[in-house]
Amino acid sequence: MASFVGKYRHSLTERKFSIKRHPNIFLILGKRGHVIAQAFNAVGLTCAYQTRISGPRRLWGLLYEVAEQLGNRPSKYDYVLFDNLEYLPVAYAVSRILGIPLIARERGDGWSEVRQKEKTGGYRLPGARRIMDLYGAVLRRCVAVFCVSEYLKKQVKKNAQIMDRQLFNVPISVNTDAYATSKNSKSDDRSAKSELTLLLVTNFRYPEKVKKIEEFMPAIAALLISNPDTRFLIAGDGPYLRIFKENIHPVLKGVSDRVILKGYVHNIHQLYRKADITFYLSGLDAFPRALLESMAASCPVIANPFGGIPEIIQHGKNGFLVDSQEAFLYYAHKLIDDVTLRRAIGRTARKHICQLYTPEQVGKKWLEAFAALDLKY
Repeated sequence: MASFVGKYRHSLTERKFSIKRHPNIFLILGKRGHVIAQAFNAVGLTCAYQTRISGPRRLWGLLYEVAEQLGNRPSKYDYVLFDNLEYLPVAYAVSRILGIPLIARERGDGWSEVRQKEKTGGYRLPGARRIMDLYGAVLRRCVAVFCVSEYLKKQVKKNAQIMDRQLFNVPISVNTDAYATSKNSKSDDRSAKSELTLLLVTNFRYPEKVKKIEEFMPAIAALLISNPDTRFLIAGDGPYLRIFKENIHPVLKGVSDRVILKGYVHNIHQLYRKADITFYLSGLDAFPRALLESMAASCPVIANPFGGIPEIIQHGKNGFLVDSQEAFLYYAHKLIDDVTLRRAIGRTARKHICQLYTPEQVGKKWLEAFAALDLKY
């Protein structure tokens, strides 16, 4: 095992593939793998990934995809790339069978997730710390770890003891065309409507995400009371949703009829089109895709400056960052009262996403990372 990385680095040296041609990647991806596939396809990277069967048969879907890639090799693979802890054994086995380097793609801070769940005692996986220790040991043997933000790079380096030379930042992409709305045009009827829709999209799987929303609920309730022509939609599902409903019920006295919990929403882009202002409040996030989606829909965002969020939002330019309920109410009232400001912030937000986070732009970052990896080893 000690020679694992050295063997693969030597393999890279022997292969000496030119950075002028695109590397051929063996992909073992989770349910968010389509985001990587979009970026790969946008720049012509080989991408054999398909959406696997969900539910109990997901393992068979994964094995089918692996077998399909093994049986249809247009050229020799250069790397094995996986993006989910649960697929690590399969990815590791494929990398050893083919004798090619292993790359991990990190989209979340698993170590903080484990610590938070141990602290709360809810939905805790037995032996989770040991699993993360083992995962860290495997990451140290990868030739590269691609992280979705600079914040996550620092967390991975600290928790898994990864060397700087192994770490790369490749963000998440978003299909901006799918979130284009009439709010991108000069004739913005929806932003001038009498009733405004406030939106929050989150994942109720993690207690610290839920706690941060609960922390700001008194301010949100006060905002709804002072603005009777507003409604607040909350989209998302997870094991902590029931607890969240119970905790916020006393806070919403008098405005509960204008707070709608929609659960999981399939066509989320349609919901963003209805929204006039989006809130994103979280105590656990590396680089939230919901934030990118909202901004791509030209919706002004108010968020708290946690994790990778400040890497996306430039305060006062393409959104607002708040660390207190007082600041939250101040900027929320400004956006509600000023339609011109809503339009300006929303358009700047979409422009920012279109410049940096489209599949084409992120695809270029993948190519740059692979080229830099080739030069490093």
